[in-house]
Amino acid sequence: MAYNYTPGKDQSALQNFDSEYMGESYENLFSGKKFTGLDRISKTNDVVIGLESSFIDKNTGETYLTLKIAQAHHLSDTTMQLDGTLVTQNKRSNIAAGADITLDKFTFKNAIQYDTYTKSVARSNTTLSYVLNPRKFISLTHENDAGKRTAGVYGAYPISRKVHLFAGVNRSLSDSITNRKTVGFAYGSCCWAIRVAHFDEYTSAGIHDKVTKFELVLKGLASSDSALATRLEKEIPNYLVDLEK
Repeated sequence: MAYNYTPGKDQSALQNFDSEYMGESYENLFSGKKFTGLDRISKTNDVVIGLESSFIDKNTGETYLTLKIAQAHHLSDTTMQLDGTLVTQNKRSNIAAGADITLDKFTFKNAIQYDTYTKSVARSNTTLSYVLNPRKFISLTHENDAGKRTAGVYGAYPISRKVHLFAGVNRSLSDSITNRKTVGFAYGSCCWAIRVAHFDEYTSAGIHDKVTKFELVLKGLASSDSALATRLEKEIPNYLVDLEK
């Protein structure tokens, strides 16, 4: 059980550069946050009740099954919108539930958000992954958000001990639009490493936002663009390569 409180003020006069809705996942309900970034601070006065159970192999110590479910009960009648205004809200959130299964190198994850008012599934997300390490894996995803269905393929592969490739593509099945494409490579030696990534994102204006980023890491010292690794973790699930290692 958790209680989250953040006072709310009208923020419509403040510019929103990169804040987005986080969604009502199990983890997000307990975080007490509604938006990413810092341009919008959500108004929160919630009691969150949840249950999580993990099944652990007593011989290996590894978790092979996790089940979880939670719902937030709103103690305030209003909440913050993305445009910064305060609006009325329901008395309770969607029910967030999930099941994660791990069998050796294979992982299956399924999460749903059930709307108790419409008595229907508002959102679902399914992921099937085969992961040997962060430099060698493949993941398949499928998401249904209020009828808008998307699918994704992500992976990484080492072509030598020092060089590995990574890529990901997310495509809308509802309107046959490729939402995002990411491709790149990384090279690492004993003292330094480089990473180059190209991003191609379809925007709401109907055009593609394309950008290529470069990162130089001097091991033990600093990175020229540490934000690149953070973006890649978001764009390519399971790609958690630390070039310092």
